[in-house]
Amino acid sequence: MSGRQAPPTGAKAGAEIRASRSAQPRWCSSGQRPAPFSDRLPHPPPPPRLGRLPQESEREEAFTAAACRKLLYLGRDYPKGADYFKRRLKSVFLKNKDVKDPEKIKELIEQGKFVMKELEALYFLRKYRAMKQRYYSDTNKTN
Repeated sequence: MSGRQAPPTGAKAGAEIRASRSAQPRWCSSGQRPAPFSDRLPHPPPPPRLGRLPQESEREEAFTAAACRKLLYLGRDYPKGADYFKRRLKSVFLKNKDVKDPEKIKELIEQGKFVMKELEALYFLRKYRAMKQRYYSDTNKTN
């Protein structure tokens, strides 16, 4: 070995490790602990932010944006094509962008939810028909 001492093993090693832990910490030459991190900050931390409840219109805007994203996602597999669906969706959203009446907004939101459910049902039905054609032969069919 070139000047290095092998690490101690067995019970002697445990005693040396415990003794070194009980000695003064490396960072402390005077025996005092440093100030906590929060005392070393240049400014006091800001008070906790109290979340405010969103206004009714903000919730509707958030839902509208989420609904648009979901409809775009659902429209990718539309039978007439994604471009056709995207154009129609954009025209509907632009047509209703200036609506301010809360009742009309709720009605449009419900209509959007209905369209989402109808698209999901359409895709489910298409998937079901494809599976049925693959796995079940129609024996009653006459040519």
